Amino acid sequence: MTESLWTNLAIGVLTLGLWYTATVSVIGQQMLPGESLFGVLVVYTAAVAAGRGIDAMGLGLPPLMGMLVSGCLARNLPVVGVGGDVSLEVSQGVRAVALAFILSRAGLGVDVEALRRLCGPCLRLSFVPNTAEAAVVAVLARGLLDMDWAWCFMLGFVMAAISPAVVVPSILALQEQGYGAETGISTMVLAAAALDSVYAISGFGFCLVLAFGGRGDAGALVRLGLAAAELVAGVVMGVVFGKICSTALPPPDNSDAPGPANETESVGDEELATSFNPAFAESHKNIHFTCVSPMLLADSRPSYPEAHCSTPTPITTPTPTPTPALWKLRIVPDTEDATRLRAVLLLGFSLVLVTGGKTLDMVAGGSLAAICTAATAAHGWNHETSKPISTLLAQFWNLVLQPLLFGLIGASVNIRSLKTDLIGKGLVVISIGGLVRFAMVAASMVATPFTMKERIFVGLAWIPKATVQAALGAMALDEAREQHASSQKEAWGADILAITVLGILLTAPLGAVAISFCGPKLLQKN
Repeated sequence: MTESLWTNLAIGVLTLGLWYTATVSVIGQQMLPGESLFGVLVVYTAAVAAGRGIDAMGLGLPPLMGMLVSGCLARNLPVVGVGGDVSLEVSQGVRAVALAFILSRAGLGVDVEALRRLCGPCLRLSFVPNTAEAAVVAVLARGLLDMDWAWCFMLGFVMAAISPAVVVPSILALQEQGYGAETGISTMVLAAAALDSVYAISGFGFCLVLAFGGRGDAGALVRLGLAAAELVAGVVMGVVFGKICSTALPPPDNSDAPGPANETESVGDEELATSFNPAFAESHKNIHFTCVSPMLLADSRPSYPEAHCSTPTPITTPTPTPTPALWKLRIVPDTEDATRLRAVLLLGFSLVLVTGGKTLDMVAGGSLAAICTAATAAHGWNHETSKPISTLLAQFWNLVLQPLLFGLIGASVNIRSLKTDLIGKGLVVISIGGLVRFAMVAASMVATPFTMKERIFVGLAWIPKATVQAALGAMALDEAREQHASSQKEAWGADILAITVLGILLTAPLGAVAISFCGPKLLQKN
């Protein structure tokens, strides 16, 4: 066992060294120690190793915990200290791509039929606890951290979002074991989790624009009107782009689906006779004929010797021509290549909407448009077509983006510059906000047929915070540095980042353990 471990470790180190040498020879100076890309490589490698280590422990903790801690250590350990070498442009680019991925996966996870069945409870569960926690956190931040109201609500919406990366896999694992599927509680939680993230990201984007004066000297009513118009425009753009995705790369038609029409059929003359003369088929159902004449079909009592029987004649139906897609490009709609094309097209639209919204000071509208694009495309593609896309995005997220995002968010925290009293204030904000959210979850499910145990489970499932916080936590600080804002705004951005990281470290493992441990005790098994 030990020899095998050391052998694998040696192979891994050798492979990493070869890849690094090849990368340096191609890219050049940017991959040398002290440069930005070298810092990204070290942070990513450490995050992958730490995530695998947490997963191998078998404690039920999410791997992102190790990724976050490894990034923080890469920045703050005196011997390493490479996290600070990552440039602002690289960090912003990674977060933009990660946000586009998060929104696309959330949109693909929106079950329109489930929303129709559980419209009232799902909408209340998505908006009421989120709004209540954001408001309470904003009031606490105003009193404890002395921020402007726009910055207070920015922190509120960051902390109010739950983590799909923690909640969704935990709920699906329980659903596979038969817990909560029959009552619809798991379906409602999965649908509401996607909407919760969208609402929090949209609220954060609106507050970010207000905090940096993106709409000039317009009054409060004008800003609210522009915000409403921005959200409406985001929905319209999302629906249009989603329709383009589902039309350009349509799902397979019924004629393209595998079935008898596309396979070799064994058709004997008995079947032909059955279609013409039922009486004949009934009297000779044990006899197969190689040929059938019209006179034989007309006779209801023929006499045909057994020796002339033979096996049925195979008839091959030709496979239909694939449907033209992507306008002039012809592909087979149900192949892996088509799945990759759909994923690339969807991510392209999402990334353009996210980055374009930030450029036009329409962060909320761009984020909403991205998730509406994914939801509309998924509805047009149907479940069988969109599920492989979700699987493909999940694989890329787990392999590349998740360790890179959480490693960089950990590397953004400078422990030496943290205020000693900030941790205590952050704990107060996170704890009170979480208690208010738990109470509002229970209030949102009062008029539902779910039992008290199921309501408690939903409250526990609404604890974890990780994915959205990692994507948005450093955005205010990056914006302050990019716009060369005042030192006060930069300090507020650093405070938001520190509290965000503290919230991830506290709630992600607590929520994951609570869902996996309490789920079998609180949910009904089918």
